[in-house]
Amino acid sequence: MRKFIVPALAALATFGIAPAAHAEDVEVRVDFSDLDLSQETDVNALKSRVLAEVTETCNDEVPTFSSRLLVRSCIRDAMEQADAQIEAQRSLAMGATDEFG
Repeated sequence: MRKFIVPALAALATFGIAPAAHAEDVEVRVDFSDLDLSQETDVNALKSRVLAEVTETCNDEVPTFSSRLLVRSCIRDAMEQADAQIEAQRSLAMGATDEFG
């Protein structure tokens, strides 16, 4: 079973997930410094960027003899981890908006 390790995000301008592919981890970073995560449209834009990078990475990292089911599973697992990080970052953004808004 493929596991995903999600690095902690502090005040980084990038978003990272690290899907375990075979024996080594692969980290995917997606810049979101141009997005305001207190806005739903920007959250959706970030999710689209992450999905594109995760899809490319999972397609590259899953062996070619593996089934498409493994690729889909890789994408699903990575997006579950990404969604948790996105929500955490959104909460931070919403707090900043409330504080200064």
